[in-house]
Amino acid sequence: MLSIVSCADGSAKQCKTRKTLSVKPLSDLQLLRNDNAHEQVVSVSVNDSSQMLNSTGASFELIAKVPGFFERGTKVGFEVCRSSVGDEVTTILYDDAEKRVIIDCSKSSTATCAVFADNDVKPISEPIWGYFYLLRASLHSRTVLSVLRLS
Repeated sequence: MLSIVSCADGSAKQCKTRKTLSVKPLSDLQLLRNDNAHEQVVSVSVNDSSQMLNSTGASFELIAKVPGFFERGTKVGFEVCRSSVGDEVTTILYDDAEKRVIIDCSKSSTATCAVFADNDVKPISEPIWGYFYLLRASLHSRTVLSVLRLS
């Protein structure tokens, strides 16, 4: 569903809206989180460098804190589920200028899926996006641009 959202600056933007049942997940889902498998990367340079995590699972929870030196109006992102040669990768990008998170699945798989072939359709190759606004929190007189949680 497409709708128009009014922004704080008075402008309006078109956005995609997903309707849900407004049901909270079962508390038992909390038990599926493995606190012992927590990995933390203290710092990664913003100049096109990367750090590989040891995670090998099929699902994960990503919590990212973008430090105060993040330049407003720019982009920051992550590559997840990347194959060893890099031909398959899902990219999660925060575009501060557009105030949205983009999940680019266009290169998530190189496999041919029988379900798509049998029905003569192609998987969606357009990025999935939604608006998210960074929250500001003061921490010992240092500004931290808050948490982006994708699971």
